[in-house]
Amino acid sequence: PTRRSSDLSTKLKLLGCDVASFGINQPPPEDTDVNEMVWNDPITGIYRKIIFNKAGTKVKGGILVGDAGDYTKLHKLAISGEELPENPAILLTPPSARTQEEEEEGPSMDANAQICSCNDVSRGTIAATIAELGVEGSDLATVKKCS
Repeated sequence: PTRRSSDLSTKLKLLGCDVASFGINQPPPEDTDVNEMVWNDPITGIYRKIIFNKAGTKVKGGILVGDAGDYTKLHKLAISGEELPENPAILLTPPSARTQEEEEEGPSMDANAQICSCNDVSRGTIAATIAELGVEGSDLATVKKCS
């Protein structure tokens, strides 16, 4: 059987500071299809490094420190490999520094949306477990045990 590699992306809050890592955040030196953008604001304590492909049309990964409010969006872009609909520099600005209000992205309805990277649990796995157990049998402890 083929072993699927784990997604090591994560988002944490350490001593009140958001820290996140997703996708390929340290590309190997032999990877020539790489461009990176860095935001380093020592006044607000925000650091962001986003790795793009050379053309700037796809997110490969990144590191977010101090403001990881758009982690879900960036992680999804990195994992899906989808083409960026906009100038990649727009993604570099942390949510707390943006002047215009962006429409907040709601929870993904995609069955493949990852809920827990540690145990490789997707939204679809949870939905299937709840459907299998029925509404009455699906308390949190039971669903956690089965998924």
